[in-house]
Amino acid sequence: MHLYSGTELRWPVTILSSEGQCEGEIESINTRGALFSCTDIPPLNETVQMVIKPPNYKTIYIGGNIIWSTVLKPDEGDPRLGIGVQFTSMTSNDRHFISTVVAAR
Repeated sequence: MHLYSGTELRWPVTILSSEGQCEGEIESINTRGALFSCTDIPPLNETVQMVIKPPNYKTIYIGGNIIWSTVLKPDEGDPRLGIGVQFTSMTSNDRHFISTVVAAR
């Protein structure tokens, strides 16, 4: 997934990994994956569970793999880590919801 290949939005997300949890925010999303920002980095190449809380929709639980990380906006105050996640499992209803959001923007 390219760094900015999804639809830009801001949804809270919690990433659950073997090293604990990381609170962050979705920066962009599509039906294949997402870019999220956080202050702590989960382990690369690890399977994680994401708990995403979009407005006006139920909480979404998605499995995924962390495939890359980078520093976002290093020249604008406190740098945040950008994490690229490739989705590996989600319900068909959640996939439909995300594709509807992407198509509407």
